[in-house]
Amino acid sequence: LVCFSKAGKGGHASSYVAYTYNGCSLAILAVANWNLIFQMEFAKPINAIAFANTKEHLVVGGDEGILHVISIPSRSMILNTTLDSPILAVSFSLKDERLGVGTRDGVQSLISPSDNWKLVGDIVS
Repeated sequence: LVCFSKAGKGGHASSYVAYTYNGCSLAILAVANWNLIFQMEFAKPINAIAFANTKEHLVVGGDEGILHVISIPSRSMILNTTLDSPILAVSFSLKDERLGVGTRDGVQSLISPSDNWKLVGDIVS
């Protein structure tokens, strides 16, 4: 998997790129100089990664069923929350008011980043 942060205004390049390797490893690089700024290992394969539009957070989900939220400025994990099923997809809304998380059991969870990453609803398909 590979994911670039949103490009800056005025046609500026993306600030960061995140990618997975060996199935269970994640690296985040600064695009300006390709320096590694954060790296971590997970117990099970990663299935989904997404940058917030503000470029301040990266969310990671996978077969563990744990939603991980990484703060890019502080280079630290700020949230680990366990869901009921492996995570298959993650996506932020345009203004980051919601984070959508899709799981293998068909549940689409909606999370509010501005409300301390609180779960605000589920869509069951």
